[in-house]
Amino acid sequence: LYVKTPDIRSAIDAIVRRVATWDWNIEPSADPSSPEYAEQASVAEKLRHLLDIPNDNRQTWQEMMTQMVTDLLLYDSGVLELVGSYDALLTEPYEIKELVPWMGSEFSPFIDEEGYTVGCRKDTEQIIGTSFPVFGPESGDEESAVAEFTPYQLTVFKLFPNSRSPIGIPLMETVINEAITLLLSSEMAMMTMDADEIPPGLLV
Repeated sequence: LYVKTPDIRSAIDAIVRRVATWDWNIEPSADPSSPEYAEQASVAEKLRHLLDIPNDNRQTWQEMMTQMVTDLLLYDSGVLELVGSYDALLTEPYEIKELVPWMGSEFSPFIDEEGYTVGCRKDTEQIIGTSFPVFGPESGDEESAVAEFTPYQLTVFKLFPNSRSPIGIPLMETVINEAITLLLSSEMAMMTMDADEIPPGLLV
């Protein structure tokens, strides 16, 4: 629908452009006269520099957010990889160096028996120059390699999360359901009128 329907594409692109180009800033929360202000100002400046150019692909904040928000509206899954230095168990980052957007539809979270998200896996045809651990499938077919992430290596955004599944409901699926509902209700109304033998003039 997004590729083939100009009305839907223009609507989504307009929302994405509005979000991706939103003005933002990072300011110290401490009072300028307090001793903590200088340290907070230094951290804020580093964060502003990181977010202005968030990865080594030289993407801008606007380009990165355009990719992520488009996926969020199409698949209800926007994914950013937190590239950086981690502890030995990959359970907590202590320095984030890059934010890299990935196609949200290729990621599937997996949960434990209690419903907690324990990681994500990415199924892809080819992985080149990745910064995350890569695990080949049991068949040994490198073309269908699988990448696995801990919850601390990814930030996953969802618009319509639910408790039935770790995956949300895509906006496109909602649009389709609404359109089908309208078509079926119109068809049912016409069938009811026809069964009641309403005169043709009134139908027109």
